[in-house]
Amino acid sequence: MKNLSSALIIEKNKLSSPYPWIPLVHFAFAGPVGSVWLAGNLSDVTYLGQVYTAFDIEVQLPNSNLEASIPECKIIAANQSRAFEEMLIVTGGGVDTKVTLMVVNTNNLSADYSALTWNFTILQATCNSNSVEMTCSLYSPIDRKFPPDRYYGTTCRYKYFKGSECRASHPASTCNRSLDQCRQYGNQTNFGGFPGIFNKTIAFLFTKRV
Repeated sequence: MKNLSSALIIEKNKLSSPYPWIPLVHFAFAGPVGSVWLAGNLSDVTYLGQVYTAFDIEVQLPNSNLEASIPECKIIAANQSRAFEEMLIVTGGGVDTKVTLMVVNTNNLSADYSALTWNFTILQATCNSNSVEMTCSLYSPIDRKFPPDRYYGTTCRYKYFKGSECRASHPASTCNRSLDQCRQYGNQTNFGGFPGIFNKTIAFLFTKRV
């Protein structure tokens, strides 16, 4: 994490202050709901030109620990008006919605708060007559590639033809990323596949992550 500026450190270390630290939350809901910008404050907050609407919202940041678990946070929004609940209904519970959370000080809304910014994904949401509680993680498990490593036998893994990894010098402008065409271009030395897999087309490598 980046360090806070000296001005923010001074503000943070004050024993008392009329200027609170508040959460600013951006929900990137899918479909017709779109982006929702909320501030856990009694009045609207404008930060970098964006207006965050005042809303009764509480954020519980993840605790630091040594356990091998996905860091999670909880965002709790008031539900008396049913406004937030309606947004979740329209978006299928808000699952996989991207959330950007920032903690700012109302006395310095021009500072750089990148050190106090987190990106989360909503995993689940529960509602009752008083509040909506959203459990968020640093990433969604379905966004992770599985298995983590793949080795192709006759298909090049390099994305850009004549790029820094491919380094082909043939006058052709396209490549179908096959081993045969790489040989035709005289660039088989830099082929991005793994011909040693023999006649297999793809192999998966599973590793124990500790």
